[in-house]
Amino acid sequence: MNQATQSEILISIVVVTHERPQYLAECLNSCQRQSYRNREIVVVLNPTQIESEMIALKHGAKILRTHRNIGFFPALNIAIASSSGSRIMVIDDDAAFEGNDILTRLNHVLDEHAQCVVVTCNLHGPCESEPYRETREVHGFKTGFGLFRREVFSDIAGYVPDKFFREGGESYLTNYIYEHGHSVMVVHDAWMFHAQTPIGRDRRLMNHYSIRNHALIALLQEPLVVILPSLAMKVASTFTRIAIQRRDPLSWITGWSSLLLNIPWAIRMRKPISLRTFLRLRKLRAETGRHPGQ
Repeated sequence: MNQATQSEILISIVVVTHERPQYLAECLNSCQRQSYRNREIVVVLNPTQIESEMIALKHGAKILRTHRNIGFFPALNIAIASSSGSRIMVIDDDAAFEGNDILTRLNHVLDEHAQCVVVTCNLHGPCESEPYRETREVHGFKTGFGLFRREVFSDIAGYVPDKFFREGGESYLTNYIYEHGHSVMVVHDAWMFHAQTPIGRDRRLMNHYSIRNHALIALLQEPLVVILPSLAMKVASTFTRIAIQRRDPLSWITGWSSLLLNIPWAIRMRKPISLRTFLRLRKLRAETGRHPGQ
C-alpha cells in the first residue's frame, strides 16, 4: 500500500482506564509520539475520575464516562462503538509503545496480509513471557496490545459479550476469527511495555473468572464432540494451577459453581466453531507455546 493510501486510514486508539492516572499519562504520551499521524484517541474512564479525565483532555482524547466500574470488555465495547477509525488499536492504560513507529509497524503487517485481522506485538514487563522471535500466525493474543480491523467487531466475531470479565475474551474473538478464514499475527519487532499494575486486579476474582470464562468458551464455541473431554481437562488443570499452585481452592470452587449457573445462558448463546478450526488452533498453540494471558 502506498503512503497516500495509508494516510487515508484513520486508526482509533482506544484506552479503558481504571483509576491509574500516573500510568495513563505515560500511555497517552506514547500514543502521541507515534509517527502514524492519522489517528484519534478514545478514552473510557471506568469509572469517572477527575485526574484521569484531565490527562485525557490534555492529550485531546474523546472521553467516555461510566458511573461505576462496568468491567473491561463492556467498557471496551463502548469505546469501539464510539470510535471512527477503520482500524482500532486497543492499548491497556498501564502499557506504552516502545518506540515511535510501533503503530506504523503493526499497521504495515495488516496491509501486507489480507487474511490477518488482528496484529499484536511482543511485550516487555515484570510478568510477561518469552517473546516471539518471528512474525507469524498465533493462536491467541492479549486484547490490550492489538491492532484490529473494524470488521472483527462488525462482521466477523462481533463484540465480546458483557458476561465476560477480563479472562477469556481473547479466546472468544480468536475462535471466531479463525472460523471465518482469517488469522491473528504477532509482529516480533514491534514492542510494548506492560507495567501490569495491581490496581483493579483482585487476584481471587481473576482466578474465579479465569476458570469460569474459559469453561464458558468450551460451552459457547467448541465442537460438541470435544466439550466433555475439554471440560474434564479444565477441571483437572485448574485444580492443579489454582487450587494447589496458587493456593486458592475457594476460587476453584466458586469458578466452577458459577459455570453451572451460567449453563442456560451458554446454551442459548452457543455458536460452535468447526472441528477443523478447533484442530487448527490446537496445532498453532502447540507450535507457538502457551501465550501469556491464555
